[in-house]
Amino acid sequence: APLFASASSRNFGERLTTASISRLVKLQLIEAGLKNEYLTAHSLRHTCATQALLNGESLANVQMILRHQNISTTMIYAHHIDRTKNKGEQTVADALFED
Repeated sequence: APLFASASSRNFGERLTTASISRLVKLQLIEAGLKNEYLTAHSLRHTCATQALLNGESLANVQMILRHQNISTTMIYAHHIDRTKNKGEQTVADALFED
């Protein structure tokens, strides 16, 4: 059975397309007050991976959650986390844009 099934009279019970899922998620993000053109259904995958890693989950487990074939794809998330821990960017921004 499909994970996301249509409630439409046209194709009731059939698998939703990725476009339909994306549209529905985008509408929910907007309704939640997150109106940003860069936020998408795929953003939720990024959030899941990032939060799992930030909270101590292993790369191997996150790889399984995201169903990545190659661990190097999952390691991209670890790189982003390393970047957030590096305060160099913020130091430069503070120096350039201090009040």
